[in-house]
Amino acid sequence: VIGFIAATSTAIAAYVEQFWVLTFALALWGVFWGISYTSVSAMFADSIPDGDRSAYFTQRQITQLLGNTVGPTVAYIMFTTLGDVWTKQECAEVMQAGQILSIPALLLLHFIKDDYCMKQTDEENQSCDEENPTTTESERDDMLTSDDEVEDIPLILHNAELSTSPSSPQTKTSSFLCIPGRRIVPVFVVTADVLGGLAAGMSVRYFPIFFLENLKMRPDQVQIIFIVTMLSMAITSRVVQWVSTRIGRLQITLLMKYSGVSMLFAMIYTFNQGRSYKVICVLFILRTSLMNGPGALTRSVVMDHVPTEERAKWSSLESVNMFSWAGSAALGGILVDMKGILFNFKTTALCQLIATIPLILALTFGSVKNENELGHGNENELEDDAIIDTDNNSSSDNSDGSNTNREATVRIISV
Repeated sequence: VIGFIAATSTAIAAYVEQFWVLTFALALWGVFWGISYTSVSAMFADSIPDGDRSAYFTQRQITQLLGNTVGPTVAYIMFTTLGDVWTKQECAEVMQAGQILSIPALLLLHFIKDDYCMKQTDEENQSCDEENPTTTESERDDMLTSDDEVEDIPLILHNAELSTSPSSPQTKTSSFLCIPGRRIVPVFVVTADVLGGLAAGMSVRYFPIFFLENLKMRPDQVQIIFIVTMLSMAITSRVVQWVSTRIGRLQITLLMKYSGVSMLFAMIYTFNQGRSYKVICVLFILRTSLMNGPGALTRSVVMDHVPTEERAKWSSLESVNMFSWAGSAALGGILVDMKGILFNFKTTALCQLIATIPLILALTFGSVKNENELGHGNENELEDDAIIDTDNNSSSDNSDGSNTNREATVRIISV
């Protein structure tokens, strides 16, 4: 409902050409994304078994990127047909067409249900029991081998357990900067995403202005750049996900971030040297693809390190990330007015370098789960359940039903 109201308001704002109406419409879109993105992302993560999230998150990101190419494609056709000049009338007509294209996506939300979400795993149930104050002493003794529960027992017993528990090497530290050990990875990864969003928001709205005023590009040329950028990001996302299975998700994310920042500095340098706009556009495409390619990986890392019942809460932080774009865009406007658009780009690059520090801290002080091991872990759990079921007929029906439902869920998600 909110989405339909936002789309209608935006179309009306484009027709009457009133700034305050457009502001109201964009605020409604912000409310819509804050509500829908949180719930849909949590349901999406809950519908994927451990060990497969980066692949499915990447596939989702690729689908979104391919969908995002429709907008610039329609804009290219309309600009070419209407005269290929930057006028309010042409921009308003393009915006109205975009609102019409959003209607099918809004209708799809009506059919999304949580019937196919994965059931809570045994490991997550154990983590929830650890936070339950009614847990008995004998039950706590049985749970000492889990690094999530170790943090809540006295320090002396904690140190003793670390020296004997087979799972202790997975935990590098019990806490860091007052952050519990099991929270280190998601907290720092989300922090890196938010800081990266703040940095990107400072300049992302000003690249079209840079193309228009500094590079003197036509509207159709700008739309072609955006189309190629989306396609390049989709390819990069798939390649990055494949490489992450070899060297690690956060490791490849850091590598891509540093490469993207280097491309932005190279873009500024080539412009100052008076190089052709084609070279600058190629650097822009590389910069955007490298910076945004690992986005699905960081989200999958967060979802792998938080309990099922908390995924909606952590997904809501992505809404904070999107909101930060608006605030940092205002800051970027101040920098453009004071020092110029190139100074804004330089500041963006420096802030994006700073945003990688939390990822380094997550790798140094946290215990990042290996997705390949998560997948093997699920297979081992199913094998162990089968062995136990042969000795315990009373629990076989429940376990077989659970495994059947789990396999059916995976098939439905794949389709």
